[in-house]
Amino acid sequence: MCKHSRLLSLIILVSITLSACGQATAAKNPTTTSSVAIQNTSFSGAGCQRAIYNVGNNYEIIQRMNGAISACLRVGALASGKYSVELYDIPLQKGQAAPSKGVVIPTSASSQPPVKITLTPGSGKPGTLVQVTGVLGSPLARQLHHANLCWDSCRGGLPYQGVTLKWISPTKFQTHLTVPDAPWLAGNPAKVVPLTTGNYSIGIQCLDTAKGCGLGGSQGSAKFQLTVGSNQTPWCKSGQNCATLSASPISAYPGDVVKITGFAPLLSVLGSNSPQLFELKVIKGSPKGPQIIQKPIGKVGTNSIKAATNSIYMGHALLNILPPQSFSSLGKFQPKVLANSGISQITQDPSNPAGVDWCSAGLIQLAGPNGPRTIPTVPVNSVLQQLGYTLFTNDSPNCTSLAVVGTGSTPQLIAASFEAQPKMQSPPFANVALMTKDGGKTWVPIPVPPGTSMNGFGGFRQNGNSLEALFSPSFSGSSYPSESPIPLVEATSNSGTSWKEQSLACPTSGPCVTFGSYLAGNCAGGVGVHQSVLYSSDDGKTWSTPIWPKSIQACSPAQLIELPSNKVLLVTTSSQFVARTSSNGGKTWKDLAVPLPKSSQSGYGIGPGQGGFQILPDGSLLLSAQISNGYNWQLLSPGTDKWCSFNNVSSQFIVSSVYQIGNKLWWLSAKPTGHTFSPQSTINSISLRNIHC
Repeated sequence: MCKHSRLLSLIILVSITLSACGQATAAKNPTTTSSVAIQNTSFSGAGCQRAIYNVGNNYEIIQRMNGAISACLRVGALASGKYSVELYDIPLQKGQAAPSKGVVIPTSASSQPPVKITLTPGSGKPGTLVQVTGVLGSPLARQLHHANLCWDSCRGGLPYQGVTLKWISPTKFQTHLTVPDAPWLAGNPAKVVPLTTGNYSIGIQCLDTAKGCGLGGSQGSAKFQLTVGSNQTPWCKSGQNCATLSASPISAYPGDVVKITGFAPLLSVLGSNSPQLFELKVIKGSPKGPQIIQKPIGKVGTNSIKAATNSIYMGHALLNILPPQSFSSLGKFQPKVLANSGISQITQDPSNPAGVDWCSAGLIQLAGPNGPRTIPTVPVNSVLQQLGYTLFTNDSPNCTSLAVVGTGSTPQLIAASFEAQPKMQSPPFANVALMTKDGGKTWVPIPVPPGTSMNGFGGFRQNGNSLEALFSPSFSGSSYPSESPIPLVEATSNSGTSWKEQSLACPTSGPCVTFGSYLAGNCAGGVGVHQSVLYSSDDGKTWSTPIWPKSIQACSPAQLIELPSNKVLLVTTSSQFVARTSSNGGKTWKDLAVPLPKSSQSGYGIGPGQGGFQILPDGSLLLSAQISNGYNWQLLSPGTDKWCSFNNVSSQFIVSSVYQIGNKLWWLSAKPTGHTFSPQSTINSISLRNIHC
């Protein structure tokens, strides 16, 4: 869920999947590009400032106490046509509305200590800053520094959640509240409470830690006399039409950022003056109906706190999504891979182009000129222990990446990384880079450049006659690697006899665009692994990240591809934007329309896993995705907009990415053993000539 975290007394979470939050909902239109002067992919270019509570990469939103909405939305990878951009939320179950919706208010919530409240000033206009002073009869057992304030009662009014308390004495505190300058929503179904002259209570609750305290009444309150001028909220025409939104520009391409402005009632307030942030939802079809629409979503909540509740949609901003350039318009081309994401267990020794080397748990397999040779990794155990690491299991160390130089009877250099666990849990696991120059008899650490640690290893790269080891910088005073996009590099040009620190190098040909270092993370836990996208305009002397995309999700494959006319293609698996192109060396990117694959189990943003999208030598787009207990690979041939399937691949589970080496595709597979996989992998390949439908 892309919604921001809220400070609430009662939290009712509902996972909502939004097209604006990174999920494509329809196949793209593969027609050619419509004319628009400028495609804007930056939030700053659209006139947006960073929100106090940053929502995410796809939109930012701020609401003021006068109801004004200021937001920026990155258009998702949607089919061309008319859409409605709307504010979305789920009203809280609170006060008098809670029991009627099946929410049980704990009895402890009604036994809170009473508070005498005074207000300064006691009257004023909308938007007035009010000092709230509270006095208790006796000190609390535990003095809290945050509580809830309520406008127009705590049983159905406007909640101010997590306001900061300043304690003057053990029994006296002060805080502040900004009087609402807009209508607000109350109840469920929610109703608009107009902003009118009158006396309104300001109360406080949750001065103790009673469970469910936010559902009950106030511990003390005082009246504030509000004076509202005529035509204070001209945008609030009526209850169902008390909202308005508009988009600028009204037409945009997928990936573009548009400005969303308007007004909407307040739903709740974080702290003393920051209205909670709505979500933005993009809905297919032209805007229609009233400005405020409610839809039932069924039971939400846990244990005894459950409620049949409604979701609420407010405002309709018309957005016309234009068809971008299609992937098929690239036609046939001869791509050159500039960089692959992640780290690879499969590699090729430059001195032996006829063979493929690979590694897995417990072994390294070399395809030497005199036939395959196995290098056991048992000696690695003692080296890792001496370095302060432990294995995750009692099995042999798991090799996670490999680079080989000079395969023969004894390779000149074998460099490999192994999955290990630091004793200090910083980070929880890491890839530790080691090397051997005697065929695996002895292993030593690869030198680490200043400013980082062994925990920051992020992959090997062959660059001409140089082997590079990338590292992420470390936080100051800690061994935990940072997310700095610019990696540190150690390189050797003499098969590991000596290493030297150097700057990140450009690819040997084509635009100077590449990925940053890969940092091990938890792909299964939903956190993912972010790997930066980098470009250089001065041949690698300095590096920058584009505004969009700053990084890719590296739990699934991604590629940077050189296109004709010095253009670059970025293909990503864990994104709704499968293909993007850059014509200025990686500084800015535009989306390419890619039709959805045939299988309903495949699609944009496939997510963590070993299957994924990649470009083949003839410009075809391949999808190697898991279907049931096997793999049904699909192909999008150059110049076409329809996928086709072929089944002449291994039925075993793929446990590595798929790589093109020579005239074949290579991958590792393993047989399932119960709910896990055999630790021993096997190498598989398919000739490019056999990849057709």
